[in-house]
Amino acid sequence: MTSNVNIRLPVFLRRIRERRRLTQADLAQRCGVTRTYVCSIEHGRVVGPSIDLIKKLVDVMSLTPREGAALARLAAQDRVMRAVASELPERAQRFVSVCLEADRLLPDADVDTWITRLEKTVQERTDFVVHIQRDEETTMT
Repeated sequence: MTSNVNIRLPVFLRRIRERRRLTQADLAQRCGVTRTYVCSIEHGRVVGPSIDLIKKLVDVMSLTPREGAALARLAAQDRVMRAVASELPERAQRFVSVCLEADRLLPDADVDTWITRLEKTVQERTDFVVHIQRDEETTMT
């Protein structure tokens, strides 16, 4: 299992389309978009589809509520990851990706526990750095 969320939307959409025995052209025509656009989504070349298109995809492919929710979540994750890709260093992108996966996979109570632990750790490190900086300022004067 890869931690790269951007890969998941294209693979998920292609697999569902193929299971429904639809070609890209068939799906595109039924959703009112071009075949090239469907191809671009399936190859990860464009940002996740809009909510309106997701609704059309759900209807056209007769997705179950679970599949529809997964498609919507993956499209949202794709948009988030593409937005942070230009703003954050690679380590931070990986961190965001792992957080999105944890939120998807873990029960809410576990996610809340991890968030609380992370917030506490960050606060402890911040306090430590501030303490060191104060000591250095005191030593310099």
